[in-house]
Amino acid sequence: MNEDLRELEELLAARTYLYAAFHNVFCGPMTAELLDRWISSATLDALEPFAAENPALSAFRRFLEELDVERVLEGAPSEYVRMFVGPGVPESPCWGALYMGGEPCLFQEETLAVRRCYQQAGWQTARFHRIDETHVALEAQFMAFESAQALKALEEHHLEDFARAMRNQLQFLQKHLAPWLPRFVETAHLTKGGVLYPWMVHAFAEFVDNDRVFCGEAIAYGEEGLSRVVDSALPGPLAPDLPLWKSCRLPFSDDNWLAAIE
Repeated sequence: MNEDLRELEELLAARTYLYAAFHNVFCGPMTAELLDRWISSATLDALEPFAAENPALSAFRRFLEELDVERVLEGAPSEYVRMFVGPGVPESPCWGALYMGGEPCLFQEETLAVRRCYQQAGWQTARFHRIDETHVALEAQFMAFESAQALKALEEHHLEDFARAMRNQLQFLQKHLAPWLPRFVETAHLTKGGVLYPWMVHAFAEFVDNDRVFCGEAIAYGEEGLSRVVDSALPGPLAPDLPLWKSCRLPFSDDNWLAAIE
């Protein structure tokens, strides 16, 4: 049981790190510093356990290992603007409201529903009323923050809090994030001359789809497995000399689009 607990902590740490990494990808054009983080051993290590049984994520990991840094950095700024910003209609809009709403506009009912999810969890957009809450960068950061809270609850052996946090995350994925990502992937692959971001969009969608399964397994473990060892000697947090743990505990960046509600 203790080995299972440590493995779960490692996966939660890697998951938190990757949601933060994807948040940064969709915040703005790729920079040299950000790309260095993406192709670092920390990110590759975090991806490894999820890529082991997912061919798309495995291919994405190889893409990161082999990508042409100069070519990506040269084309990424214009590619980001063309796909996600405009001018005019972006080639691959990154707002869930556009895909899930009945009208081709932002700030629809889905926006309000996602806003309520943020608020119920104690978060609000740092750019309130300036950006639709269904932006993929916001939803990715919300998942990163909530994953970190679940990890903290697990470390401190607050098992009910852990299971509740994972249930809330699974509900958010199923209702608000996963439903529109397949269409996001379609539009990304239809763009012309995409070098980096079609890969990122596809990898994020695969990661989210994989994460729904992981959430379900984590909930079952929290409700059934851990309940048997509440009165047993549980281990403390993972030792700091474990490479995956060390790499995934580092913050990916300080570019926060969400802020705690005061």
